[in-house]
Amino acid sequence: MYQLTELKQIHLALEQRHGHGAQSLAETQTNLAVSERERALLAEHLTRAETQLTELTTDKQLLLQDNAVLSSQLSESKTK
Repeated sequence: MYQLTELKQIHLALEQRHGHGAQSLAETQTNLAVSERERALLAEHLTRAETQLTELTTDKQLLLQDNAVLSSQLSESKTK
């Protein structure tokens, strides 16, 4: 049988282990929260970049259409 002092030592060791585990869990949760925040910011940045890309693609199409019209008008004016 364990003596009282041995049981107290075992109890203290278990409490210390629990304390370290709780601290480790808190650190892991903090790191997870930071990672989630970074992920959210990156997703937001990606959405903005995709929106800008769509706008640029639209602008490019409009410029190509304008260029085609101007080229056509230039050809017509040269033939006159």
